Amino acid sequence: MIKFEDLEKRREEIIMKIKEIRTMRRGTINEQYLKVPRKEKEPSIRGSYYILSRNEGGKTIGFRLKNQEELELAKRCGSIQGI
Repeated sequence: MIKFEDLEKRREEIIMKIKEIRTMRRGTINEQYLKVPRKEKEPSIRGSYYILSRNEGGKTIGFRLKNQEELELAKRCGSIQGI
């Protein structure tokens, strides 16, 4: 049986996690690799580039996450499923 104190403690932990969230939008982080054509050789593969994609108004739109800070922020927002 769960004690009231344990329940209250868990509630406070959840509230603290929610307070840490600055922005929240639904989306998916995808890795993108590009094939770059080269003269008389096999195309080379460049990447990985990270894309944050989401559905907006019935269309899928994507944004390239340009630096490590943006990627970490997007991953952190997406990993708060334990609430």
